[in-house]
Amino acid sequence: MFAAAVASGAEPAALSARAFGADARIEIEPLAERALTRDALAAALEAIRRAEALVSPDPGSLPFVEEVEGGVAALNRQAGLGPVALDSGLFALLRRALDFCQFTGGAFGPLGGRLAGLWGIRQPVAGKPTLAALTQASGSASCDRLVLDPAAQTATLSAGSLVDLLAFERGFGVDQATRALRELGASNGWVEIGQVARAFGGGPDAAGWPIAVDATQPVTTPTERVLLRDRSLALAAAWIDPIDIAGDRAAPHLDHRTGRPVSGTLAVLAVTETAADAAGLAAALFVLPQRVGLFRLASLQPAPAIKWFLGSGSGPPLVAERGWAELPKWVEPKTPLR
Repeated sequence: MFAAAVASGAEPAALSARAFGADARIEIEPLAERALTRDALAAALEAIRRAEALVSPDPGSLPFVEEVEGGVAALNRQAGLGPVALDSGLFALLRRALDFCQFTGGAFGPLGGRLAGLWGIRQPVAGKPTLAALTQASGSASCDRLVLDPAAQTATLSAGSLVDLLAFERGFGVDQATRALRELGASNGWVEIGQVARAFGGGPDAAGWPIAVDATQPVTTPTERVLLRDRSLALAAAWIDPIDIAGDRAAPHLDHRTGRPVSGTLAVLAVTETAADAAGLAAALFVLPQRVGLFRLASLQPAPAIKWFLGSGSGPPLVAERGWAELPKWVEPKTPLR
C-alpha cells in the first residue's frame, strides 16, 4: 500500500515483480549508462530472490525460489542436532530478531514457527489449536532455544523449535536489494515489498522520497504521507494476511507467551533506518500493549518514529504516536478544475 508520489524531472528507472507473496517495486534515478541501470535493477531483484530463499522455511514451494545453503530451512531440519553454519546476512538477521525477543520479554521473536503452523499462518488448517497444543508450541518459542555463535557464524536450534522470520522477511528482502543497488552505484532510489519500504538519497526533489500508506482497511484514517531519506517505513496491521480459520478472522501477529493472536490493535507504523528493523519493530509493538511498548521505546537509540491505531475495528481507531509528528511530510498536489 505504499506509493511514491509523481516525481519531477527525469523519469526514474523501475522494476516490478512478486516476492514474499506481495508486490515488489524497485525504483532508482538512472545511472550514467542504460546498461548500468539495467544491471543494478536486475541485481536488486536477484538479491530479493536470494533473501526469500534464505528465510523461507520451505523454499521449494515458492515460485522462482530454490533453496540455498545456510538458510532457515536447513536450520530447522537440524533442530536438536547441533550447530548449523549460516549465511552471514541471515545470521545478522537472526541476531537482530533475538534482540526483539528480549525487547518484548519473549512476546515476539524468531521462534514462532510451531505457533504459526497451528494457526495456519503459512498453510491453511482445518480448526483452531487446542490449549495443550498452544502451551507446548509457546514453550518452543522461548528466546533461549536459539543460540548464536558470532565467531563461527553458526546457530544451534533446540529440538522441537522452528525458526520463522515472517515478520522480518520482507524487510530483509528490501535491505538486501538496497544494498545491491548501492554497491552498483545507485545513490537515489527506493525499494518496496508489500507494506515495507526503504528509501535512500534525496528523492526526486532532494527533500526525500514521498511515500504514502493507508494504515487501516477499510480506510478510516487519513492517508499517511511522509518523506523518507535514508530511512525505512513498515506497516503491521490486522488486515494484512490475516488468520482465517473456518470463517473466523484474527490478526496474524501472535503473542508467543500465550500462543494467541493479539486483539485491540489495528495497525502500527514504524520508521527506522533499516527495513528489517522497521518491520520487526512494527510487529513487536503490535504484539505488546501500547503502554508497554511506549515505555520500552525509551531504551532505543536512535529513537524511531511510531504510530499506533488502536481499537476493535468497529469504528474510528484511537491514534497514538511517538516521534511521528517530527517526520517530514508531503502534501498531495490538488487536481486542477477543468
